[in-house]
Amino acid sequence: MPEIPRISLPEQVAEHPREGIRRGQWSGHLPRVPLLAEELNVAPRTVRQALQLLEAEGLLGGRGLGRSRGITAAGVAAVSQRPLRVAILRHDVRLTDNPRTSLNLTEIMHSLESAGHRMFLCKKSLLELKHEVPRVARELAETGADA
Repeated sequence: MPEIPRISLPEQVAEHPREGIRRGQWSGHLPRVPLLAEELNVAPRTVRQALQLLEAEGLLGGRGLGRSRGITAAGVAAVSQRPLRVAILRHDVRLTDNPRTSLNLTEIMHSLESAGHRMFLCKKSLLELKHEVPRVARELAETGADA
């Protein structure tokens, strides 16, 4: 019979802020330990242990004694797990004839797709848009891309 994994109370408590970070419930920092302890109906010591687990995962970073923990770049990245529509704006459409450029572009496309994002090439290139910021902004706005 397979062994049932036992999850400690701090590991269970860590799931609450972990999920809150993923959902974008908090930005910048978490509530203080006493507030989380009261919300979860556990001892402050248990919350501190849970937050230490999240620090070890890289989702949180300490900001000094008596200050709430800050959400790290890894924590922010966890929030942005939703798939994005990524537009690729090439410098010159003709450069895709170059095998090396074509290979690099293909690698980027595969990386984006393997991360779950949808990507597409913009219809116009920077050269066609004459490197003019208003034209580039208009072209990108028309694509409806997230990035």
